[in-house]
Amino acid sequence: MVKGIVFCFPYRGVGGVPVLFSRIADRLARSGQHRIFVVDYPDGAMASSVAGEQITLIPYEDDVPVFIPDDVILVFQSLNPWAIYSNLRIPGNVRIFFWNCHPFNLVPVFPGLRWLMMSNVRFGRFMLATVLRRYRTIVVRLIAFLLERKALVFMDKTNADNTQNYLGISLPQQDYLPVPAGSVCERIHRPSRNWAAEGLRLAWIGRIADFKYPILSKTLSLLDRVAPALGVPIRFMIVGEGPHLDDLRRDIAMLENVEVELVGEMPGSNIAPFLTERVDILFAMGTSALEGARLGVPTVLLDVAYGPVPDGYVFSWLHERSGFTLGEVMSPSLIQPGNASLETILRSAMTDFDGVSRAAHTYYGAAHSPASVTEKFLRLVELSHCFYKDFEMAGFSSRDPVYEIFAVLRRRFVSR
Repeated sequence: MVKGIVFCFPYRGVGGVPVLFSRIADRLARSGQHRIFVVDYPDGAMASSVAGEQITLIPYEDDVPVFIPDDVILVFQSLNPWAIYSNLRIPGNVRIFFWNCHPFNLVPVFPGLRWLMMSNVRFGRFMLATVLRRYRTIVVRLIAFLLERKALVFMDKTNADNTQNYLGISLPQQDYLPVPAGSVCERIHRPSRNWAAEGLRLAWIGRIADFKYPILSKTLSLLDRVAPALGVPIRFMIVGEGPHLDDLRRDIAMLENVEVELVGEMPGSNIAPFLTERVDILFAMGTSALEGARLGVPTVLLDVAYGPVPDGYVFSWLHERSGFTLGEVMSPSLIQPGNASLETILRSAMTDFDGVSRAAHTYYGAAHSPASVTEKFLRLVELSHCFYKDFEMAGFSSRDPVYEIFAVLRRRFVSR
């Protein structure tokens, strides 16, 4: 049995990985069966949320040696070999485990062209076959090395598919390790509502960011189009802020049949009461979608787009999606011209709200609850036989000189 587990993600900001690692670390620590450590800045996100008597903080400081204990499993979010923290001092008997939590964790991107590569697969593959060819070769070798030693797992099918598509490789069948949100709550129970009189209360939770804004804008536009056919008032509440908020305001001004309320940012502690009391259907991607499902709020999973969403986007419930996905990168497989999926989804919730609610709640409990994910996490990390001494001997522990130059320049300009 795994005795010691170290979660390594030094980060001071707000982000999904610190939350993910903190939830797993906290649950494992409370079981009392494992020694749990987190590597983080003393004022970092993980350190602030979990470090205490049951979890040992290994303080991280830039350019200062950080020593990892002997004979533990060291858990990283997947990262390219040249991005591994160079000041970590890792004993050879430590086992390594990579958890791929973002579609581009293992896809090299060129500084300054990141969003262009991420938004255009053809251009991304061209860059990886030419300018970034050497880096692609290293990552492909790393993936094969980790998979052979059962030291790499993807959070969902989207992560695995994106890695394959960009790198031009074929991965073996995956046992995905999905991300959890909060503990399963008692499912909401709502009395029958007079939709025509009370209307539909819809909501979005998430940042108004570059890869989220296009699908949110498209959703509002299509809701405005189908609202007359539904014959019920539609109120859409938007929780979140971001760099594309002004663009969204302009979109909202064009709507005629949907009332929109810009709620702004909301503390995490207020999300559950908000969803329980004020929302009939949630539209979201990522872990925000899980916040609705765990309460039994019917949840529509939206997908990632780095540009305008084509007509014919197919809407679907979170619980109907496969491969534990929390949002796919927009592709032709998600487009079906002339479909009526949005209207169909809204009508299904109005006709059988309790049934859709139950399906969302059941799906979350089986696939994304902390209990189910932690159990699977332990089973998978136990299988890893990737020792750091082997990782080092294979040449994956050394920093790339070109990457070091980019890292120095990025720190210098970001700090200004």
